[in-house]
Amino acid sequence: MKSNPENSVKLAESYVQNVLSGERKAGKLEVLAVKRHISDLKTAPEKGIYFDKKAASKAFAFFSLLKHSKGEFAGHDFELSQWEAFIIYCLFGWMRTGGTRRFRYAYVEVARKNGKTTFAAAISLMMMIFDGEQGAEVYTAATKRDQAKICWTEAKNMVAKSPALKKYIESFQRTLVMESTLSKMEPLSRDSDKLDGLNPHFAVCDEMHAWKTDDLYNVLKSATGARLQPMIFTITTSGFDKTSPCFEMRKTYIDILNGIKSQENTFVIIYTLDENDDWKDSANWIKANPNLGVSISPVYLQEEFQSAINRGGTEEVNFKTKNLNMWVDAPTVWIQDEKVQKCNLGTRPEDLTGQTCYAGLDLASHVDINALACYFPKLNPPAAKLFYWIPESVIISFFF
Repeated sequence: MKSNPENSVKLAESYVQNVLSGERKAGKLEVLAVKRHISDLKTAPEKGIYFDKKAASKAFAFFSLLKHSKGEFAGHDFELSQWEAFIIYCLFGWMRTGGTRRFRYAYVEVARKNGKTTFAAAISLMMMIFDGEQGAEVYTAATKRDQAKICWTEAKNMVAKSPALKKYIESFQRTLVMESTLSKMEPLSRDSDKLDGLNPHFAVCDEMHAWKTDDLYNVLKSATGARLQPMIFTITTSGFDKTSPCFEMRKTYIDILNGIKSQENTFVIIYTLDENDDWKDSANWIKANPNLGVSISPVYLQEEFQSAINRGGTEEVNFKTKNLNMWVDAPTVWIQDEKVQKCNLGTRPEDLTGQTCYAGLDLASHVDINALACYFPKLNPPAAKLFYWIPESVIISFFF
């Protein structure tokens, strides 16, 4: 469906109906995001917000100016998918009573190859060009310069492909400039020498799962204070570090979706499998891949899956995190989680009391860990209980 405002509104509203009716096989967190939108439509006045379909339509109008720059879609009109239309519908349709946008922060988590970089680049251009902001500063941010340039380069290429945009935008080596409003778009990394004096109107935080700290995010967040309706747009896949800032933020965002916490200025949608889903069942993959059959091929996913099954280890982790948007605990897997879970046969700690036990003890003092393995052969079924300790010298050397 061509991205004109009327059709895009229909796309967004069809998406809502498809998710709620079950026509789209959606994960729990995706469903909660849609239900939040519906609930807010009913309770908007008491929250000091309202939904403005005309404002959303204005945002949709910008996408009709864009063309793709890569692959089989290069040179073709930019056409929003249903899920993308819903995000735009919410981000730019929801307003505060005073007439400014409701959402200052957005978190979109989706598997790779679903067109998220192109989508983020398109929104970045709209915020620089079409938002009516004088002197708009737009940044595509990441921890490393090369990663930050990916989204920015896509925006630059989209300008090159669009006759309408080329009339107003000048492209330089590291900057896109709209002279008439003194606005600009630049890539920004944590190691940049330009972190002081920022005044962002919009920032994309790209692949935040890989950010070791939230320093750059906090710099951007604190720098938006002088803008009337700024937005920080985080778009990422999952990762394998559950101590990362992204995963900590994600836990709060899930609480928002579940209604445990309230944060009216933050939009959240997460595309992933549900907790008890079988990751090997291809019928579940669409939950993490809303663009399945559009920008991502079912054949490609099946081939990546087969490689993960055949090779295991890192290949399996990569498939789960990148292709199914599942957070895992480690970058490599020695024993698969499902095999470990199959060993849980219901034995309780109290069942071990008084039972025959054989124990093996492995001691270490420097690098390795201390381990005690207790085996109970006469239980039905036999059971094992394991204990692990880190040597004191390792702890002392770590801190001192």
